[in-house]
Amino acid sequence: MLRNSITELLTAENAERYILSTRLWSGGFSFSGYNPSEPSSFFYREVSFEQDTCGYVESLKTFFFDNACLAYTYKKVYVLVDSLHYALLPADLVVAGSERDHLNFNFVQIENRVLTNKVSDGVINVFDLNESIYEFCSRNFVAPEFVHHLTPVLAYWQKQNLLLAEHAMYIYLHQHKIDVCCFGTAGIQYTNTFSFQTIQDLLYYILYVWKEQGLNQLTDKLYIQGDVMLKNQLFVKISDYIQHITQAETPSEVFLWGTDALRAPLDLLTLLIACE
Repeated sequence: MLRNSITELLTAENAERYILSTRLWSGGFSFSGYNPSEPSSFFYREVSFEQDTCGYVESLKTFFFDNACLAYTYKKVYVLVDSLHYALLPADLVVAGSERDHLNFNFVQIENRVLTNKVSDGVINVFDLNESIYEFCSRNFVAPEFVHHLTPVLAYWQKQNLLLAEHAMYIYLHQHKIDVCCFGTAGIQYTNTFSFQTIQDLLYYILYVWKEQGLNQLTDKLYIQGDVMLKNQLFVKISDYIQHITQAETPSEVFLWGTDALRAPLDLLTLLIACE
């Protein structure tokens, strides 16, 4: 239980003014609360689950019922889903009932719940979520909106790239995963997520995609976001191969939210930025 670790400003009575953003990943669970009219109200907490002692769903249930604040009635509830199984598709290609077929085309037969998000007017993100987790969240949160972790990040990057109108690669490092997105002047041209263990793994994925997408090592740009230590280590290694590299900072909008915002993952921050 997170005893005395949630801001005293958050109560069952005023929770309706807060946005609750939860995040599911293979090793644990995190959540944040944020009252848009009071930027300093932002808080962020996370917990790791010991999956060798009990399953993820049971760990999630235990954590939820041990922390009464999660059951409050909020202004809005988001459930961020960190999943490797997703596909970005043209919006006019995704008709009702076809979502599972599109996901099955890219992966081994998907048995989980299949969900969709809108990335932009022309792009839909189709992804999956374990059925038991989906049912638990749907029953215990009030009208939750399920969002793939990459959806708000892609929308944020796309907005940035439209202003720059350049060929570039954006990467997001988090929890032994790397999200890679390449942009051309017309928008998103490639995206994928890889699991990794070492810096050498990261170098391989970045340089392989860089070459396959025809990016220029001397003129095109690489933007790195996410885990600070990994960013620093990767920058030293990748600088031998790519000339223009930027270790992108935390979005400027969140500096008014307090120190907790500096610990929160990029996907959660960009989701809340989009809400403002």
